[in-house]
Amino acid sequence: MTHIYHEEQLKIMRQAIVRFNLEGPNFKLDALAQDLKMSKKTLYKCFDSKEMLLLEVVKELFLQIKEKEKAVYENNQLNSLEKLMGVLSVYPDYASFNYHKIPELKDQYPKIYAFVEVELEENWNQTLELLDQCIDEGYVGPISHDIFKIIFLGLYKQLLLTQHEAPDYLMRTCIETIFDGLKK
Repeated sequence: MTHIYHEEQLKIMRQAIVRFNLEGPNFKLDALAQDLKMSKKTLYKCFDSKEMLLLEVVKELFLQIKEKEKAVYENNQLNSLEKLMGVLSVYPDYASFNYHKIPELKDQYPKIYAFVEVELEENWNQTLELLDQCIDEGYVGPISHDIFKIIFLGLYKQLLLTQHEAPDYLMRTCIETIFDGLKK
């Protein structure tokens, strides 16, 4: 995890992910405390509420995604098209967090769900710059930024809702198929 948390918070966050992966946002703090062999009071010393705990987990997961994107952007061994496809493929780390449970947050924790929506829909500047570079270099034909974002936001949101045994493969295949259609 990339943000500065103390060891007890990290331990709680890791186990909260396990519980979230199994039960979605309906997991009970009593069960989480029991898993960790600590009191519920200790949980509340580290996080004011279950909502705060879940928000910190989601924030941390998006920070990890951003770090992976940065590594792709800075990889000078990749051309602009490989970087663009790589950045778009970074999306979620399915192995550590069950993103299919995120839609369940909408009713119970609308602030967290809104945070996820903002993270998905904003911060496209570098990606769109890469798109422009790919267009300039002749890798893909012209496409408006708005259409490009709609296509990929639709893909990401659909993948969040789809149970698939190999989601990383499915995402990469979808992205490759889209780019096959965008190539000049």
